[in-house]
Amino acid sequence: MKLKIPILSLLLLNVLGATAQAVLHDNKTTMMDELATMDNLPSWKSAVMYEVFVRSFADGNADGIGDLKGLTQNLEYIKNLGADGMWMMPISPASSYHKYDVVDYFGIDPEYGTMEDFKRFVEKSHALGMRVVIDLVLNHCGSKHPYFIDASGNKQSKYRDWFVWSDTSKITTEKQNWYYSKGTNGKYIQGEKYYGFFWSEMPDWNFDNPQVEAYMISIGKHWLDLGVDGFRLDAAQHLYPNVSDPKTHAFWRKFRKTMQGIKPDFYMVGEVYNAKSVVAPYLQGGMHAAFNFDLAEGICKSVVNGKDSGLV
Repeated sequence: MKLKIPILSLLLLNVLGATAQAVLHDNKTTMMDELATMDNLPSWKSAVMYEVFVRSFADGNADGIGDLKGLTQNLEYIKNLGADGMWMMPISPASSYHKYDVVDYFGIDPEYGTMEDFKRFVEKSHALGMRVVIDLVLNHCGSKHPYFIDASGNKQSKYRDWFVWSDTSKITTEKQNWYYSKGTNGKYIQGEKYYGFFWSEMPDWNFDNPQVEAYMISIGKHWLDLGVDGFRLDAAQHLYPNVSDPKTHAFWRKFRKTMQGIKPDFYMVGEVYNAKSVVAPYLQGGMHAAFNFDLAEGICKSVVNGKDSGLV
């Protein structure tokens, strides 16, 4: 079974990754500084990356679900479309179909195959001259992650401070983003809640904990060691409630510097869905690029309306 993404997706993805020229045009000094950091990655600046939702692409073992074997079998097809590589949506074990609620950052979801399948995929991709970018979801994990399960209902857990907790009487803002946890008996524990920006099943990590920071960096190292060429960083602006928190920028700069020590030409593009003034600082020594959502939306609206909708 083959469920291939329309070529329009390929064309749109080519304009989604915005370098400093697009995002930092209001700050010439910052723009030039950022472009200087891109000089060592000229091939990335013009690369076309094909987004792949593995589950819906190609089924290699006839179980009705797209997998790594099916993707590997169709690499020539993707290359012949003009793609220089692939951006893979999350591939690690998770509870949901979309897999943005990761429960094991170091593995491959069994629905998609094995680690050996992934290694073969990377090897063949590189043999064809194609790069591999994977989705890293570091802002939050899934509620079934063993660390969160251990921390829930157990204040003595060594992973308790890996997540964000608060006495319910102290929660005065973002009330919709706080949730009661469950104890081992399955009942909700009253009086305290954990923070989850997106959903109750996606608890946020506590980036004020140095152990969490080290854990995230170990995840990046793991995948670079497996041959991955770069990362699409999900929810990059939400490490802290304040999307402009300097601590967020400091983490991404440290992450980038550490990863460059392993693979100097690695690439990181961030999902920062916000105004240009908020996006810009993420490109100052942190992300190599950020998605240009304004441009993408302008293209879609213009296509739907059959005329320029602010794109020009």
